[in-house]
Amino acid sequence: MVATDAANFSAVERIRLVPDSGDALDLPVREVTSRSNDLAGIEFTSLYGKPAALAAIHPKSLAPSTTYELEFVVRTTAPRDCPRALTERVGTFTTEPASSLDAFGDFADVPDQQPTGAAAGMSGQAIFDKAREVLETVRYPTYITFIVHVRSNTGGKPFYESFRSIVRAQDDIVLTHKTPIETTSKPDNPYGTNFAILGFTFQTHTKGHQEEPFGVPQISPLYSFGLRPPGEVMGLSPTPAPEPSDLRSLGHVEAIARDYDITLVDIRPYGVRWAYHLKLVPVERPDEYRLRDMLVDTETFVPWELTSAGIFPKGPASGVSWRVRYTIEQGAWLMTEETTSASIRVGGFMQSTTSRGYDGLTYTLTDFKFATTPSDFSFFEVGTSEASEY
Repeated sequence: MVATDAANFSAVERIRLVPDSGDALDLPVREVTSRSNDLAGIEFTSLYGKPAALAAIHPKSLAPSTTYELEFVVRTTAPRDCPRALTERVGTFTTEPASSLDAFGDFADVPDQQPTGAAAGMSGQAIFDKAREVLETVRYPTYITFIVHVRSNTGGKPFYESFRSIVRAQDDIVLTHKTPIETTSKPDNPYGTNFAILGFTFQTHTKGHQEEPFGVPQISPLYSFGLRPPGEVMGLSPTPAPEPSDLRSLGHVEAIARDYDITLVDIRPYGVRWAYHLKLVPVERPDEYRLRDMLVDTETFVPWELTSAGIFPKGPASGVSWRVRYTIEQGAWLMTEETTSASIRVGGFMQSTTSRGYDGLTYTLTDFKFATTPSDFSFFEVGTSEASEY
């Protein structure tokens, strides 16, 4: 967008975009448009206290990661001894990197065309490699706060709880308040009766009380199942030293092409987008390399959805199939859902707890907010949990 204190842009004779290296690009004057539908709803009525006109410039294509100087060559109405035309250097701008997601926005609102030619003939391994290259360019702010929702059915009744969480991008560590902000479970009696059998201690609970299947969820929206290196952070401000926590540090597994045999199954619609459907078979250690299917955007190579053979380091959740979905928020690639339709049973005699069954289980991450400091969020009141994924 450009603005002028003239009545309009009719004095412009030529537009030039001068890159920091290489040849200048001359644009036709018709590229300057003041039509309301080209101004994206922006209103701009004054410039330095004078009435102003606003216009948009829509060049057809520019090189990625390049700084351009915008020049207007305009006709003059000055006395005879002045040049007939003057060059006005309006300003500079830098284009997005070729693989940047900053301007991509919500994929559901951006229609895509079915790929043809070379794009349709790519191998599964080439698509996988390209997806990993794109994800390695993604950078995150220092902190992201979010809400994680847990949904299931247990004992024939719906179970629902929501928790406030925060992730630190420096090391992908997640902290979640152990007190839910909403729940279908009745408060438990802290003075309930305990009883013991063969040395195992069991606690009774208030009728109507429902427990989290694996404890308070500590799931990072940055978690990638090895598709991108962990711990990337945008250099917005120094990251404070870690707060005290009893959370254990988990190892990370980074997926590379040789860890899987990868084949392209088909190209299918995904919302209004098109996606490559990949099948992945681990070469070895299937308990560590858990990816089995991926849906990768055919234009941006962003993975929108994947299937994993288990989540969490151990327990029943590691033995069933999960569908995982991702989205783009302000240029950041974030997990939004992990769901399974399997029936899961947790607890029991050997764990000194009551056995409980859950028919399907979904973790949904919403309300993402980016920050450089963890203001208004306590790093305490955090308990241990088996539902750790970061």
